[in-house]
Amino acid sequence: MVWPIFRGLFDDASLFPPASLPMADAVAGHLRHQAAWYREMSGPFVCAGTRITELSAALTAAGLAELDLALVLPGGVAGLDAAVDGVFSDPRLRLRAVEVPAAARDSITTAVAEVAAALDRTPLAGAAAFIEVPARDFTTAAARAVDERRYLAKVRTGGTTAQAVPDDQTLANCLVTMAQARLAFKCTAGVHHAVRHRAADTGFEHHGFLNVLLAVAAALDDASPEQVAAELADRDAARVAAKIRNLDAETVSAVRSRSPRSAPAVPTSRSTTWLRLALSARTSRQLAPVCLTHLRSCQPAGSVQRPPDVSADPMRPANMARFIFMNPAVTERDGQPVRKPTVWRAERRIFRVIRAPLRGMRVAAD
Repeated sequence: MVWPIFRGLFDDASLFPPASLPMADAVAGHLRHQAAWYREMSGPFVCAGTRITELSAALTAAGLAELDLALVLPGGVAGLDAAVDGVFSDPRLRLRAVEVPAAARDSITTAVAEVAAALDRTPLAGAAAFIEVPARDFTTAAARAVDERRYLAKVRTGGTTAQAVPDDQTLANCLVTMAQARLAFKCTAGVHHAVRHRAADTGFEHHGFLNVLLAVAAALDDASPEQVAAELADRDAARVAAKIRNLDAETVSAVRSRSPRSAPAVPTSRSTTWLRLALSARTSRQLAPVCLTHLRSCQPAGSVQRPPDVSADPMRPANMARFIFMNPAVTERDGQPVRKPTVWRAERRIFRVIRAPLRGMRVAAD
């Protein structure tokens, strides 16, 4: 049985550094993770939009009938339409998340608005949508810009250069900002080990994912940015592990669940935090050669979207999916967007890029 704080913690991003596995090896590894004793900790397979065709070929070679997918677009919104079309063209791919970075702009709020507008126009079939904002730019205004469009946040905590790793205070300020806004988020890259350390091969400082969990717990408990930074900086593995073990059920729920203990009384389907990490072979040696490289929280019900305008190109696979899969409608209750649940059990198994007019097509929901 997996301890609740670790359930659904890791997305499989073995295509990306530091593992950077070939597609066939990454898919084979994902199958092992899904069958292993730690499968409850494992999440979707992460793939860049430019490699969807290669992924489909690997699924055919592996004889895999379906795959939960987290779609990332390192190049930004320019590739969003083509990537989503590629996903919906393969009925084996079940889209669970889409992650798009906000382009560098003088105004981060303007950059966030551009990404949000592109996501609004794209039918995501209930998948969660993340907007990536640099940690140094994650101000209260940036958090508000993401939250007002009802999307989730993504913060980069590492990379292939030392400059890509935010220092303790920068990341602490970011975590405090998001905790105060009760904004669901995930961290990506650089979190290769459980505890804060310096990498022997590169000399880079890396945040520990247990440190990040403790820092989020502190931020939700209204700790100061300096106190949150102290949790991130703690290198004593025994002390960090003891703190994790001593977290009570209420705190674990606040950090990982959809109902934070201090959340405002507003209906929401979003979880409190999403933490994305990379496990090293040393850390995961007893878990088998784990290539899971993202830490996140439980699967969300999906971000609330504005209904996309499909009239301009109704034959786009993504737009057809809008009708076929009955992407939940958006209504309002007490001024708050509310997703109307619908039933679409057929999913993408029935979707074969149907080249027929949609006029008169109707899909009934229970």
